[in-house]
Amino acid sequence: MIGPDMGGVYYVGTKGLGMYLIPTAEGHIVIEGGFYLGSEDNAYLNAPPVKVDRIIADGETVKLGGVSLTAHITPGHTRGCTSWTMDVVHGGKPLEVLFFYSATVAANRLTGPPGKTGAQYADIVDDYRKTFASTKNWKPDVFSSNHTEFFLFKEKRAKYLAGDPLAFINKEDFPKFIAKLAVVFESGLQKQQRKNNAIISE
Repeated sequence: MIGPDMGGVYYVGTKGLGMYLIPTAEGHIVIEGGFYLGSEDNAYLNAPPVKVDRIIADGETVKLGGVSLTAHITPGHTRGCTSWTMDVVHGGKPLEVLFFYSATVAANRLTGPPGKTGAQYADIVDDYRKTFASTKNWKPDVFSSNHTEFFLFKEKRAKYLAGDPLAFINKEDFPKFIAKLAVVFESGLQKQQRKNNAIISE
């Protein structure tokens, strides 16, 4: 993977030999510029330009060895945010595992015309809300993410090491998490709108 915030750009293979998977909210997009959409002037977010070998659509399954991963487009945090699910068997019981990308506002600009001082990209607010709507009823058995604090990794690991083999299994973890993010998002949006309105009225 090129980086945690490259908007759904994944690299599979070794340098000079591999495959890039580019899932986006539109179902496909060719990203060959090497820059982060919405923050083109932030050089630290740049990556080498890529050649797209295969397009992965929402709901499509990718097989890696004996593992099957299903892509779920969850845009907002970045335009191409993609989460993944897979099925595993634990103790003879089938379980669904979710690798959720993110839906935090972070440093994203949510208001104003798209550009250096406006919204990070067009329709960013709609993307966030679509993600919250599409994921609110997800109840994976195991919730994981690119940020360990999202799914309380330290706490669960401590329980696991203390002898609880089911420490990471809880269908209620993700629904609580995504509901909280939805509230935080709306609060962040209102804060940015107030700030933007104050600037306009000056």
